[in-house]
Amino acid sequence: MHRLTQRAIRESRPPRVEDVLDLLEDYLQGIPSGPAAWEFRDEIEALVAQADAVYEVLPLTPRLYKLRESCATLLGLLHEPQRALALRLSRLADAERLFGPENDWNVNARWELARAYQAAEEYGSAVPFFERTIADLTGELGPEDPVTTAARIELAICLIGVDREQAREQATHSGSGGRRAGSRASGRRGRAGRSGAAQERGR
Repeated sequence: MHRLTQRAIRESRPPRVEDVLDLLEDYLQGIPSGPAAWEFRDEIEALVAQADAVYEVLPLTPRLYKLRESCATLLGLLHEPQRALALRLSRLADAERLFGPENDWNVNARWELARAYQAAEEYGSAVPFFERTIADLTGELGPEDPVTTAARIELAICLIGVDREQAREQATHSGSGGRRAGSRASGRRGRAGRSGAAQERGR
């Protein structure tokens, strides 16, 4: 943990979440978003580590929740899909704990989790979260709203990934089955050849 974060926690009795988050949010402001974030990998790793440490020892608040969302986004920019996915899984549970199961924050958390599964190429796991998101958005905004339409497009792209995964699995099984069949046929031909040679010698 950063020494300033340690100090803020140590000197507060009990630690004031707001003081600690002030430090971390200031640190976050120095990290650019988008592709330029790659050049700040060390800073992002430090921020994620500090946010994780604070999450373990201080009460969860909406500000800490949003900070962890920023960390998940930054991990995605660093091409760390599994770590981003783990953080977004935790974030969904946090959203339900903080805001209740039907709050708009949960809709966003589920949508971002679906995207995280997709980025990790776990398409089958992403589908139910996309479907739940679309149902929620349809009920809240209507089926023709651009936001709902965007979610449906993302689900369609995800389903293409599911189809490709299934095709690869089928091709793998077919290939291994073909190799086994070829091996058995080759073995039969070998045995037949050896038997014929033995008969010729007998004559």
